[in-house]
Amino acid sequence: MSEELLSALMDGECSPGEVKRLMEEIGRSPALQQRWSRMCLVREAMAGTRVPAAAPDFCAGVMAAIGKDQAAAAA
Repeated sequence: MSEELLSALMDGECSPGEVKRLMEEIGRSPALQQRWSRMCLVREAMAGTRVPAAAPDFCAGVMAAIGKDQAAAAA
């Protein structure tokens, strides 16, 4: 099944017959179930969500935290 068909299903662009057929196909295929789940999760995560820009010193903070963890583990 193509990404386009899954996207059309998610966007409500399929006829009732297509929805039935696609859902049956998804129900029979663990791989399609995983793809469908990932697509649903992405859609939910992005719905109305705005990702803020990272602070300029973000990387420095991460590296400092890693250094502290490594120092603690070595002690």
